[in-house]
Amino acid sequence: MIRLSVIGHLGHDALKKVINGKSVLSFSVAQNEQFKDLMGVVQERTTWINCSVWGRDNLGPYLKKGTLVYVEGRPVFKGYAGKQGEVLAGVNMRVAELALLPGARGVLGTGSAGVEEERSEEELERENEEDDDDEGVRNDLPF
Repeated sequence: MIRLSVIGHLGHDALKKVINGKSVLSFSVAQNEQFKDLMGVVQERTTWINCSVWGRDNLGPYLKKGTLVYVEGRPVFKGYAGKQGEVLAGVNMRVAELALLPGARGVLGTGSAGVEEERSEEELERENEEDDDDEGVRNDLPF
Protein backbone atom coordinates (compact mmCIF):
# COMPACT_ATOMS: atom_id res chain seq x y z
CA MET A 1 0.00 0.00 0.00
CA ILE A 2 1.24 3.49 -0.80
CA ARG A 3 0.50 6.29 1.70
CA LEU A 4 1.15 9.98 1.16
CA SER A 5 1.44 12.56 3.97
CA VAL A 6 1.35 16.28 3.26
CA ILE A 7 1.46 19.42 5.38
CA GLY A 8 0.34 22.53 3.55
CA HIS A 9 -2.20 25.32 3.17
CA LEU A 10 -5.60 24.98 1.54
CA GLY A 11 -5.79 26.71 -1.83
CA HIS A 12 -9.55 27.26 -1.63
CA ASP A 13 -12.52 26.59 0.63
CA ALA A 14 -13.67 22.96 0.62
CA LEU A 15 -16.41 22.25 -1.91
CA LYS A 16 -19.19 19.82 -1.02
CA LYS A 17 -20.48 17.47 -3.71
CA VAL A 18 -22.77 14.46 -3.73
CA ILE A 19 -21.60 11.55 -5.88
CA ASN A 20 -23.79 8.45 -6.17
CA GLY A 21 -25.66 9.52 -3.04
CA LYS A 22 -22.51 9.96 -0.93
CA SER A 23 -21.15 13.33 0.18
CA VAL A 24 -17.56 14.31 -0.52
CA LEU A 25 -15.54 17.40 0.39
CA SER A 26 -12.96 18.46 -2.20
CA PHE A 27 -10.06 20.85 -1.61
CA SER A 28 -6.49 21.39 -2.72
CA VAL A 29 -3.39 21.54 -0.52
CA ALA A 30 -0.26 23.46 -1.55
CA GLN A 31 3.03 21.98 -0.37
CA ASN A 32 5.87 24.51 -0.76
CA GLU A 33 9.50 23.48 -1.02
CA GLN A 34 12.56 25.72 -1.16
CA PHE A 35 15.82 24.58 -2.74
CA LYS A 36 18.96 26.00 -4.33
CA ASP A 37 19.45 25.59 -8.06
CA LEU A 38 22.80 24.85 -9.72
CA MET A 39 23.71 28.55 -9.54
CA GLY A 40 23.02 28.68 -5.78
CA VAL A 41 19.88 30.79 -6.18
CA VAL A 42 17.04 29.89 -3.82
CA GLN A 43 14.02 28.65 -5.75
CA GLU A 44 10.54 27.73 -4.56
CA ARG A 45 8.39 24.97 -5.97
CA THR A 46 4.74 24.39 -5.11
CA THR A 47 3.12 20.98 -5.50
CA TRP A 48 -0.67 20.92 -5.45
CA ILE A 49 -2.48 17.89 -4.06
CA ASN A 50 -6.19 17.57 -4.92
CA CYS A 51 -7.87 15.97 -1.89
CA SER A 52 -11.23 14.35 -1.26
CA VAL A 53 -12.78 13.42 2.09
CA TRP A 54 -15.82 11.15 1.94
CA GLY A 55 -18.68 11.29 4.46
CA ARG A 56 -17.25 14.03 6.70
CA ASP A 57 -19.52 17.02 5.97
CA ASN A 58 -18.93 18.37 9.49
CA LEU A 59 -15.37 19.34 8.49
CA GLY A 60 -16.54 21.72 5.75
CA PRO A 61 -16.76 24.89 7.88
CA TYR A 62 -13.17 24.40 9.09
CA LEU A 63 -11.59 23.79 5.68
CA LYS A 64 -11.15 27.37 4.49
CA LYS A 65 -8.62 28.89 2.12
CA GLY A 66 -5.26 29.40 3.85
CA THR A 67 -5.87 26.88 6.66
CA LEU A 68 -2.78 24.83 7.52
CA VAL A 69 -3.56 21.10 7.45
CA TYR A 70 -1.96 17.69 7.69
CA VAL A 71 -3.50 15.14 5.33
CA GLU A 72 -2.64 11.50 4.84
CA GLY A 73 -4.14 9.00 2.48
CA ARG A 74 -3.91 6.99 -0.69
CA PRO A 75 -2.43 8.90 -3.63
CA VAL A 76 -3.72 8.57 -7.17
CA PHE A 77 -1.46 9.89 -9.92
CA LYS A 78 -3.14 11.04 -13.13
CA GLY A 79 -1.90 12.34 -16.44
CA TYR A 80 -3.75 14.95 -18.46
CA ALA A 81 -3.26 17.34 -21.37
CA GLY A 82 -2.48 20.98 -20.62
CA LYS A 83 -3.79 24.05 -22.45
CA GLN A 84 -1.01 23.84 -25.03
CA GLY A 85 -1.47 20.09 -25.48
CA GLU A 86 1.53 19.22 -23.30
CA VAL A 87 1.37 16.13 -21.09
CA LEU A 88 1.07 17.00 -17.40
CA ALA A 89 0.73 14.97 -14.21
CA GLY A 90 -1.47 15.57 -11.19
CA VAL A 91 -1.69 14.13 -7.70
CA ASN A 92 -5.04 13.32 -6.11
CA MET A 93 -5.51 11.91 -2.62
CA ARG A 94 -8.37 10.09 -0.95
CA VAL A 95 -7.84 11.38 2.58
CA ALA A 96 -7.85 8.86 5.42
CA GLU A 97 -6.56 11.20 8.14
CA LEU A 98 -6.83 14.96 8.45
CA ALA A 99 -5.70 17.36 11.17
CA LEU A 100 -6.03 21.12 11.36
CA LEU A 101 -2.71 22.61 12.43
CA PRO A 102 -1.96 25.84 14.26
CA GLY A 103 -0.70 28.55 12.00
CA ALA A 104 -3.39 29.94 9.76
CA ARG A 105 -6.50 31.63 11.15
CA GLY A 106 -5.64 30.53 14.72
CA VAL A 107 -7.37 27.18 14.31
CA LEU A 108 -6.02 24.19 16.22
CA GLY A 109 -6.69 20.54 15.60
CA THR A 110 -5.46 17.12 16.63
CA GLY A 111 -5.87 13.52 15.69
CA SER A 112 -7.51 11.82 12.79
CA ALA A 113 -9.98 14.24 11.26
CA GLY A 114 -9.76 16.11 14.56
CA VAL A 115 -11.24 19.53 14.89
CA GLU A 116 -11.04 21.63 18.01
CA GLU A 117 -12.71 24.94 18.51
CA GLU A 118 -10.61 28.07 18.63
CA ARG A 119 -9.16 28.78 22.06
CA SER A 120 -8.57 32.06 23.81
CA GLU A 121 -5.05 33.23 24.61
CA GLU A 122 -5.82 32.75 28.33
CA GLU A 123 -6.66 29.07 27.79
CA LEU A 124 -3.45 28.52 25.80
CA GLU A 125 -1.34 30.28 28.45
CA ARG A 126 -2.98 28.18 31.20
CA GLU A 127 -2.13 24.98 29.27
CA ASN A 128 1.47 26.13 28.80
CA GLU A 129 1.77 26.83 32.55
CA GLU A 130 0.45 23.34 33.32
CA ASP A 131 3.04 21.88 30.94
CA ASP A 132 5.78 23.86 32.72
CA ASP A 133 4.67 22.39 36.08
CA ASP A 134 5.28 18.88 34.72
CA GLU A 135 8.83 19.80 33.68
CA GLY A 136 10.11 19.48 37.26
CA VAL A 137 8.85 15.92 37.47
CA ARG A 138 10.64 15.00 34.24
CA ASN A 139 13.91 16.58 35.45
CA ASP A 140 13.92 14.47 38.66
CA LEU A 141 14.46 11.26 36.69
CA PRO A 142 18.00 9.85 37.07
CA PHE A 143 18.33 8.99 33.38
